[in-house]
Amino acid sequence: MDKYKVSVIVPAYNTEKLIGRCLDSILNQTLGGIQIIVINDGSTDKTEAICRTYAQNNDCIRVISKENEGQGIARNVGIQNAEGCFVGFVDADDYVEPEMYERLYDSAVATDSEWAYSYFANEGYLIDDRIKSHSSGKLIDTKAEKYLFKGMLLGGMPDEDQDGFLGISVCRSIFKLHTINKHNIRFLSEREVNSEDILFNLDYLNVCWRLCTVDFNGYHYCNDNAISFSKRPTPNRLKMFKQLYIELQNRVNNTEEEMRIQRRILANIRVIMVEKARWCTVHNYRKTKKEIMDVLNDEMVVSLLMLYPTKSLPILQSIYFTLMKKKLPALIVLFAKMRYLLIK
Repeated sequence: MDKYKVSVIVPAYNTEKLIGRCLDSILNQTLGGIQIIVINDGSTDKTEAICRTYAQNNDCIRVISKENEGQGIARNVGIQNAEGCFVGFVDADDYVEPEMYERLYDSAVATDSEWAYSYFANEGYLIDDRIKSHSSGKLIDTKAEKYLFKGMLLGGMPDEDQDGFLGISVCRSIFKLHTINKHNIRFLSEREVNSEDILFNLDYLNVCWRLCTVDFNGYHYCNDNAISFSKRPTPNRLKMFKQLYIELQNRVNNTEEEMRIQRRILANIRVIMVEKARWCTVHNYRKTKKEIMDVLNDEMVVSLLMLYPTKSLPILQSIYFTLMKKKLPALIVLFAKMRYLLIK
């Protein structure tokens, strides 16, 4: 028998200002039988001291300190030390609603599911009608239903209006620990591949026999790692997206799924352009132009832009990819800046 119902794994690195709020939100869960595993990933501030104070006052908290290797590896350490029937993940700068894990756990138990996935309020309508319903969401256990769900995780088709449909963060879910360990499912390092969460989800979907969705948003992202126009360009992002493409290709089985992951990667490349455009000025234009051209001349990028039916995409995306195909850095920067001004 499992010692806990849910083990919540919290990787933490230099989050002294927010880790207390995160831990309080997990301690205040309405579900009893929760274990909290904090992985202090080589913090250089007071994060470890704060976590150990919490652990002294709460028997359900365990703190493990290690050298800094990144979130993915820290999560793996948490999995290795988890003692719950299910595992969940919370980032140290985020927090959860009091009933989050009760809602997920109760749904998983009631439907005998190995994975409970919560989708946000504006995502519910995206769950395909061909997937059968249960009391609080959808139940997915047939090959056809898993195929539909996998497609929604992978991304949109060329004629669809969104790059992706369902959130890929593992923080919205709980997973059966036995299934994770039986099939040795682990996270890749986010220092090597971007969006390691989608790879974990796909690997788990491939082996779990049933999952349920829960119509409930109990997770608060407070420092979203998604790329935004306001963020400075991140070094090596293209390299990590290229590795993601390779990893995704190893997990798809047909042309439709290949088209979905191509759109996801193209969306990521588009955002690299937006990142660079955001910080482009008259003083650094030459440098930015070279960086943009380096991306556009990349073999993978050239191939994707050539093969993918970009004209079928929403009009603004289609225009932007046309500028990228024609390798027009000045217009790429101008278009991105105009879009930014329009949405501010």
